[in-house]
Amino acid sequence: MNKKFIKLSHLIHLLLLLILALLVWRRTRSFSNWQRIGEHLLINILFLETLIVLILSPLLTSNLINVKRDNSLFSSLVISLVSLTSLQVVAFLISLIINLNSKGLPPIKLTSSYLLLLVFILSFGTLGFFWSTFFNKLYVSLSITYLIIFLLSGGIILAGPLIESLYRPYPLIQTVLFLNPFVAVYSAIDLDFMRIPLIYNLSPIASYRFHYPSWIKVALFYISISALLISSAILVLKARRRNER
Repeated sequence: MNKKFIKLSHLIHLLLLLILALLVWRRTRSFSNWQRIGEHLLINILFLETLIVLILSPLLTSNLINVKRDNSLFSSLVISLVSLTSLQVVAFLISLIINLNSKGLPPIKLTSSYLLLLVFILSFGTLGFFWSTFFNKLYVSLSITYLIIFLLSGGIILAGPLIESLYRPYPLIQTVLFLNPFVAVYSAIDLDFMRIPLIYNLSPIASYRFHYPSWIKVALFYISISALLISSAILVLKARRRNER
């Protein structure tokens, strides 16, 4: 099932990139500056890649618990994460080619954003795997995982009413910004994510004083969470194997 799903993921990924390129071209064909077109395309590709990582990472790892042997289980986890990493490598090469022709973004910043995406593959992949050690039914572990992802990604909007009611909302604002994967990816390329028109209209955060988190600190935080999740999953699995004997 996993191998077929991985192949299907690659095809869907390439198709989405093609559709995105066509949509961006239609919106920007009136632009005379190729640099602006390239920058616009790269920003949209990054959004798509972040969304793909958040959706596919737990989906590829949440059903691995059905493998009975522990060695096979963790090797399957690594293979699943590597397969999703290959999608990002393809996207990075495409982005790099676009960037070389348009000079839309500094290459070091573009590379930083994709390194952060690799960290998110590890983090949210291990998150899905962690919850699958508690619940045998796939839909339960996936539901919990996607709920957490939704809260992390949508916190900048969901926390709006609470932020507006607080006398000193700065700590809460910085927390929801730090935890948000989209904010981190766009911070790596120095894009003012909170002042994108759609986000600006949905979230009150842009009206307050704040600063964007360092993508390196975000990466280190999520790597630490990944290590904690894997360690916890190992302990849970050992306890379950012991009880089955």
